[in-house]
Amino acid sequence: MLQLKLKNTAIYTILGFLPLSFSFIFTPIYTQYLSKEDYGLLNLFIIISGILTPFFGFGIDQVAGFLYWDYSKDKKKLGEFMSTTICLLFLVALVIFSIGFLFGHKLINTFVKNGTHFTLWPFLTLALVYPFFMIINRVLLYYYRNEGDIKKYAILNLSTLLLITTGSIFGVITLKKGAEGATEGRTIGFCIIILFFVFYEIKKIGLTYNKNIAKQLIKMGWPLFLSSLVGCLAYIGDRVIIEQLGTLEILGIYGFSVTIASVIEILMASLGNSFTPSIYKTILEEDESQYENTHFQLFILVYLIIALIVFIIAIIVPFMRLFISSNFFEAAQYIPLLCLAFIPRIFTQQFSLKFYKQKKISYLLYLNIVYLVFIMVFGIIFYTLFGIKGVALSVFLTNLINMFSAYYLSQKIDPFHFKFKKLYLLSLIISVSILLLYVIPQTTYYLSLFYLLPFVVFVMASIFILREEWLQIKTHLRLILIKFSKK
Repeated sequence: MLQLKLKNTAIYTILGFLPLSFSFIFTPIYTQYLSKEDYGLLNLFIIISGILTPFFGFGIDQVAGFLYWDYSKDKKKLGEFMSTTICLLFLVALVIFSIGFLFGHKLINTFVKNGTHFTLWPFLTLALVYPFFMIINRVLLYYYRNEGDIKKYAILNLSTLLLITTGSIFGVITLKKGAEGATEGRTIGFCIIILFFVFYEIKKIGLTYNKNIAKQLIKMGWPLFLSSLVGCLAYIGDRVIIEQLGTLEILGIYGFSVTIASVIEILMASLGNSFTPSIYKTILEEDESQYENTHFQLFILVYLIIALIVFIIAIIVPFMRLFISSNFFEAAQYIPLLCLAFIPRIFTQQFSLKFYKQKKISYLLYLNIVYLVFIMVFGIIFYTLFGIKGVALSVFLTNLINMFSAYYLSQKIDPFHFKFKKLYLLSLIISVSILLLYVIPQTTYYLSLFYLLPFVVFVMASIFILREEWLQIKTHLRLILIKFSKK
């Protein structure tokens, strides 16, 4: 058996990447049809939807992904578990919908600087609907992934991408409704396909509601809900600061930068679906015979993220000049810092696996609180001093602090040690090369050549620092080719 199970890894990564990458894929079209203010309004929709998402999940979606293994050996009990999970999420949504329609508009007008632009229809209504279906989609994907049902996983991802894209094109280009068309099209298309899958699964497993399972989901879910809520507030904290202190146009520029950098997050999520179950299982079972394999998988995961970071920075200037409206060219100078922030973030993600093993879920809440506090403090101070670039810098510094906090906590609670020394050195070298870009004036004629610096440094550092790891990768690739050739 090949250690990486490359075939399934590639399939889950690609399929997970496609629907999540919608915003990135559609960005060139958006910039041609949306003004900076429209793009800012669209980001305001994303902010409010992001805040509401944890309320709809209430931690239940995350717990379901891990409790699945307690029911997986008995198909009847598993069906009851999944049905109860879906029913419980619909009950939670009913409560949130009621509160949202009664008080939502008043709350937004009170706390959101640009709340008057956020009309009841379509923005508030769809901001309530969209995150609920995101939660249901997440539960279904966890289920199909854990079941190893690649076919359903593929159909759900591809059909989601198709309908979201079709809806957005119709709303933005055909109807020419700007930000309203974008939110209407993507949400309606998304809801249609998720409802289809829900009805299909309920028809297959039956509609049951087990109170004991529901209590277990709620009991284990509410600490994760608190952590997720703080995490979401922290995650969108930089955009909240700009919305409160700046204008919709500035939010549009910064939101565009975040969208480009978010392709890294998309790959992290996709690779996580591929790697995390086997890595978590090894750590959970304390199978020392698999530790070497696990370390190699962790290395590949982190290394791929760093590779993507330097690649995006290398192509961002020519990409924007070729495909993006000139209204958004300013964003190129903020993207490297936002990309760089994902290096400490991927390490934090790996350290946090120990928290799940040791049932130290409260540590996730602690990390999210640390992140929220520092992003707000750094963000406000640095935005006042340096504008948008200051907010991007605050994102990087906050992720760095969170990484050190996660490392400290992980070392305290579990003897399993991550062998990341060479990756730490590589990350340090890459970080310095990216930060050096800010010494170069943005008016430099050959700016795109300077943006190649991190990529060149990455290649050279990989050759001299990670020679052994590259030989190991070469061996795996050779084994894979031999296996495929025999077929």
